[in-house]
Amino acid sequence: MPRYKILIHRRVAKFLNSIMDEKLKNKVKESIEELVDYPLILRELDVEKLEGIERT
Repeated sequence: MPRYKILIHRRVAKFLNSIMDEKLKNKVKESIEELVDYPLILRELDVEKLEGIERT
């Protein structure tokens, strides 16, 4: 299977650095790293609403 290069926007990198919860930060980074092997939409990486986040 081909491997892909994942590029993230600087705003994403800034957001990741701002996450204080190390467990959550690692989970997000691992999910992004999974895209190296399969960048198409995966059911396990599907969009979910984050708890505690209010839309304004």
